[in-house]
Amino acid sequence: MAGRRLRRLRQPELDALDERFRLATAPVPSSGMSERATSPPARWWRSRYPRLVTRDSTADLPATWSPAPTYIG
Repeated sequence: MAGRRLRRLRQPELDALDERFRLATAPVPSSGMSERATSPPARWWRSRYPRLVTRDSTADLPATWSPAPTYIG
């Protein structure tokens, strides 16, 4: 019971963090994963990649990061 109460109290904060994460990332194109595995609420955050990367721009990135993120820094 305390878990549900705590979640209800914190849900607006969790929703704001989820939205911030969605804006900072892009969905990985389907890679043969089942629709159930990639649709909410089944760990949707696992199938996303960063829109901005601070890394050597000559380094190879995963092929699933398409389109490629923007390099900064």
